Amino acid sequence: MRIVADADILSVEQSFAALGELVLLPGREITSKELRNADVLLVRSITPVNQQLLEGTAVRLVGTATSGTDHVDESFLQSRGIHFCAAGGSNAEAVVDYCFAGLSEVAKQRQVNLFDKKFALIGAGHVGRRFATRLALLGIRCLIHDPLLSFDECRAFERAGAMMVDLNTALAADVISLHVPLTRSGDYPTFHLLGKSRIGKLKSGCILLNTSRGAVVDNEQLKEALCRRQDLTVILDVWEEEPGLDPALLQEVALGTPHIAGYSREAKLKATTWLCRQVADFLGHAKQNSSLQSVQELSPIKLAPIEVETPDQADCFCAEVLARAFSIRKLDRQLRAECSAGVVPSAATFDRLRRQLTERREFSAWQVVDSGFTPLQRKFLHTMGFAFIPH
Repeated sequence: MRIVADADILSVEQSFAALGELVLLPGREITSKELRNADVLLVRSITPVNQQLLEGTAVRLVGTATSGTDHVDESFLQSRGIHFCAAGGSNAEAVVDYCFAGLSEVAKQRQVNLFDKKFALIGAGHVGRRFATRLALLGIRCLIHDPLLSFDECRAFERAGAMMVDLNTALAADVISLHVPLTRSGDYPTFHLLGKSRIGKLKSGCILLNTSRGAVVDNEQLKEALCRRQDLTVILDVWEEEPGLDPALLQEVALGTPHIAGYSREAKLKATTWLCRQVADFLGHAKQNSSLQSVQELSPIKLAPIEVETPDQADCFCAEVLARAFSIRKLDRQLRAECSAGVVPSAATFDRLRRQLTERREFSAWQVVDSGFTPLQRKFLHTMGFAFIPH
């Protein structure tokens, strides 16, 4: 069996070498020529998988180490009998960590108490569910808009304390976070879900996060709105023209990063392990225990405990602790530096900035020295997944 895979899939060689002949390529350099005699194709989000790529190839299985699948033409795969699998949910905890890290940064900068704000989650899939769970544990008011949820799923959210609302009600919240797939058809298309009209109706002081797909928000209209309004705070991890982005829009947002919200060691290992099982099953291998074990037992980098000498007791979202674990501001500065003088970053630059997050750890991997945090701060950090150790 011949397996062609994106070389940046974490632990790809250790995981898949035992399953067949493994060919590793940069994701943006995978072409139909390399796939002519391939049985399996493994990608990340940067490789468009469609008829142009697969026509005339021997590919029988496509796997993506991502939750999002808008880069894959699933209808074409189905029409050709090509099996498809995606690592849905593998990066959900990492994305929620990112959202809280970004929110803590802007809350600290703007001196906003987010415990007093009403949150709205648009989209309640893997990420939205985990986000809603943390908000419920923190006692923060949460609205959810997702017309694709079943009756039972809606009732479960309501029992947990969330409120199911229509889109207009969700967009009237203080904090709005987008967690939808990018779709252009069907009953509820999400392409430019937030266009000129809806962006214009965002309330004064609103904080908007987009970690889903760039085109869910009309980037040109968002830029124009931010140029006119100083009362909006926007955190963008995704951009409409990725790997390119509009440097002028970057200048207007509070925080901008190169599509790395779901990047963590834990997320990548989950995705690789899951894909390994899928490929092994598809190829008829029994249990590829050696391959799976090699993924799970990769020794992580040992993390030094986070210690804050004098915690700011007014900082309920613990910005200093979260920044030590995952500095979104640092990534924001790096991206802005690459876009200085209005230069659009190249695909290679975009990928380089993303690649440095290979060893990012999720909050649950960190310990915090208990050095005078308030009960509310301890509750927040515990909900984020941090473990406390004595001073």
